[in-house]
Amino acid sequence: MSVADYNKKLEYLSNEHEIKNKEIQEILDYYKDDKSLKYIAYAVLGTYGVGKTQFLYHIHKCSIEREIMPLYFLAEDLFKEVITEDRQWTPGEVYSLIEDKITKIKEYLSVANSSEVKSIIDPRGKVMSDSPEVIERVLEKFSGNVSENSKIISLVDELEG
Repeated sequence: MSVADYNKKLEYLSNEHEIKNKEIQEILDYYKDDKSLKYIAYAVLGTYGVGKTQFLYHIHKCSIEREIMPLYFLAEDLFKEVITEDRQWTPGEVYSLIEDKITKIKEYLSVANSSEVKSIIDPRGKVMSDSPEVIERVLEKFSGNVSENSKIISLVDELEG
């Protein structure tokens, strides 16, 4: 097992990894070209240390190459309100919460307000500490370059935490 590193190239540890990578490339190309996708959400599953985060970093880089904005979140940050507020959340409310955060990120990116983008994506500073590239690359590529039609994907890590 190795620690995930944004700058590390994806290594295929099995034929299944290569197949999954081809599937992801196809999904990204379909999304970029406005073709219909089979599903609206995909999950990367596996046991601790198997390489899920490394694979998400790979998807992040491939997305940027295609002009798709990848927003990388740690689950604890994205769902902070759901975790900390003492109430029951409906699926629609959770969807609205995430949609609102993404809308705000797009607004702040369009005016190149990097501190506000970071405060939404990474309120605890953990991502900037562990792998700042996942935020810095988005800021470099998309600050001041966001439109209503910008393609966005959300990459949510550490759902098991």
